[in-house]
Amino acid sequence: MYILRPLILIIFFSQPLWAKIKSIEISVSSSSYSPKSGALTLEEKLQNNIFSTDLSVKEIQFLDNYKASISYSQNTADYSRYLIYDQTATNSVSLAGHLSESNISVDHIMNTEFGIIEIITASNFGTTPLRKSNISVAYLKKINSTNVFGVTIATQKQNVPQNYFQNPNNSLNPEARATELDTNSIDINFEHIFTEKYKNRFELSSGQRVQDRPIRYGLSLKNLYVLNDAMAARFDLGYLTENRSDKLKTDLGYQTSGWLETKLIHSINTYFNYGVGYAAEINQEYRPWSNSTEQLGNDQILLDLNYDASTWNLNFSSALVKYNTGQMGSNLKVGLGWNL
Repeated sequence: MYILRPLILIIFFSQPLWAKIKSIEISVSSSSYSPKSGALTLEEKLQNNIFSTDLSVKEIQFLDNYKASISYSQNTADYSRYLIYDQTATNSVSLAGHLSESNISVDHIMNTEFGIIEIITASNFGTTPLRKSNISVAYLKKINSTNVFGVTIATQKQNVPQNYFQNPNNSLNPEARATELDTNSIDINFEHIFTEKYKNRFELSSGQRVQDRPIRYGLSLKNLYVLNDAMAARFDLGYLTENRSDKLKTDLGYQTSGWLETKLIHSINTYFNYGVGYAAEINQEYRPWSNSTEQLGNDQILLDLNYDASTWNLNFSSALVKYNTGQMGSNLKVGLGWNL
């Protein structure tokens, strides 16, 4: 299952040593009760207390038409809310308090006469029981001066500890959850420049975690409008839902998510810019066995600061989150980079 990790290392380190590195970046991030992308339960969304240290070597130019970036991160996450149930599906223990994991990923970008091809391979390793590997292949084609078409295909394999649940679709009988999870997805996007000041990007996506989730469909619209030489505004909308014609396989109902984000970006001078914004997200779970819907929503205040000098750059981003459950959360990231 985890052949991607050695493959990453072989592909990357077999390249010529004279390759040119454009930049190196070190970043530190911390999140507390921040929504976890792709989370499928309230429990998953609230376990995402993560402290991460990242080291990235960016845009290593191997050939005129090929460059790559490699990233390594060390994460510590709180999984005390990740419960492991026995075969009766009534007795549980916490998976762990804090778990550490190492992650490595390599991003390959190739410019061809037919368009740009990007391949990202990633894997984690260490003592974590939540092992995963993934690969994505993206194709980007500039149709003309105002239109760009792109498509991304991705797959992920993940191992999780053995766990049991009471199936509400089967008289609450205890059943085993899948321990190997395969997730496949496809994303199609189209970017159009309407004027010198306005462009947008439209995305359609579909995917499924095969062993335990229905097929999901999503769409999003991202807009950028230039106000003047120093200011621009962003406004993004998105929606994701699962196919309710597919049979449920676990004790989790059908998921629906919607979100919006707006941000004002201001360049103070050539070196310094900042962004302030607001985001909102609503996640719903429809449970057909009880004909009920549970809703988890949040509001976020966003702030970005960036200083980009000729030989180094410093960036800071933050999100202050408030949930409809009354809980507060935050997401902070600080990065320092050197241009070589």
